[in-house]
Amino acid sequence: SDPTTLDALRHQLGLDGCRILLGLGRLHPYKGWADLLRAFARLPASTQDAPLHLLMVGDGPLRKELETLSSQLGIAQRVHWAGWQSDPAPYYQLADVFACASVYETLGNVILEAWANRVLVVSTRAQGPLELMQDGVNGLLAPPSDATGLAEVLHTALTLDDTHKARLVEAGHHEVEEHYSEAAIVSAYGALYAGLTRSGVNTA
Repeated sequence: SDPTTLDALRHQLGLDGCRILLGLGRLHPYKGWADLLRAFARLPASTQDAPLHLLMVGDGPLRKELETLSSQLGIAQRVHWAGWQSDPAPYYQLADVFACASVYETLGNVILEAWANRVLVVSTRAQGPLELMQDGVNGLLAPPSDATGLAEVLHTALTLDDTHKARLVEAGHHEVEEHYSEAAIVSAYGALYAGLTRSGVNTA
């Protein structure tokens, strides 16, 4: 999205001048949202001279419970609930860091989306993310079901210098372009199809 649209969205969400940690997905127990809230509560209230806020995009059965937890943790003022969004791209683009706190995650689609939108990814070592990510290469990995461990990795991510951060972001973006973009998938299928045709398999 263009900067004007992003600025308008940032303003609408009440996030002017803030750094943004993003959580995005269905508000379901597998996704480790309570761990993310607890980790966020352990982070400093501001990093690099800007207030740090948590933006939660998604909906699901746990929302009320998670809102209650954020009040109990004393962070309710800095947690924003945007609900389900049909186009998540601008939310990724606003974020300084995207956090996937899943305990169980098979595919890691959110990581591919985050990479496609050039945001730094911190994820727990759940199955899907582990197949996609290399720690310190295209993102940072944290222990699952461990709010303290997650907080430490998030703090590292939020305080990385620009060069280091850009390197991780570009590596993630490259990974998507290379292996998971529509073009890459189409060309992989093309090669597969050509291979099948050559080997005399009837593809009709």
